[in-house]
Parts: sequence; structure tokens; C-alpha cells
Amino acid sequence: MEHRDPADYFMHPKGIAALWAGLLMAPLAWSLHLGIGYALVDWLCESGHGMIYHLLTLATLLIAAGGLYLAWHSWRIAGPQWPDSGGDPVSRSRFMALSGLMLSGFFTLVIIAQWLPALFLDPCAK
Repeated sequence: MEHRDPADYFMHPKGIAALWAGLLMAPLAWSLHLGIGYALVDWLCESGHGMIYHLLTLATLLIAAGGLYLAWHSWRIAGPQWPDSGGDPVSRSRFMALSGLMLSGFFTLVIIAQWLPALFLDPCAK
């Protein structure tokens, strides 16, 4: 990783976009997994294409992992330490990146937790 000036990086659109993506990609992936999964369940049970649900889960896990990576990357650029109470761009970016790390990790685990019953139980059983 090349050396970057954190203040300069987080004042440009690329750095700002990385912060927001790291914060929002995993919750968005979870909402897509939940909404599309519920919308497809009747069709999946009728057609017998249950593997599509697993592919949906893997795709949303990749999106969530992408958000986790972007949050981690932003945190490393901002300085891998606990956010302080400063009002400068680096402190704000560090807080936002660490929040993204926590949110992304949580929602990645939630997607996995929603997937576990479909792995071990028949979702179409009545």
C-alpha cells in the first residue's frame, strides 16, 4: 500500500465514496438478501430451484464483504487507531471507517445467520 496523506484522501470524492460504501454496502446487502429471499420463496419451492437462494446468499455475502474491505481499507488509511474527538477530516473519517467495520461485520454475520436454517432445514417443508 502506497503512502497517502489521509486528510487529502478523505477530502476527495474517491475517499468519501469509500467511506460511505464501507458504511452502507453491508446493510444494503442484508436488505437485498431479506427482500429478494422472501419474494422468491414461493417460486423457489414450486420450481425446485433452491440453489438460487444459496447463490443469492453468496452474492449478498460478497457485497457485504466488499463493504467490510472498504471500511477496513479506509480505516487503515485514516490510521488504525481508535477515533478521537477531533473535528478534523481524519478524525471524522476514522470514526466513519470504524463504524463501517462494525456495521459490515454485524450484517455479514446476520446474512450468515439467515442462511444457516436454509442449509440445514428444508425451507419448503410444511
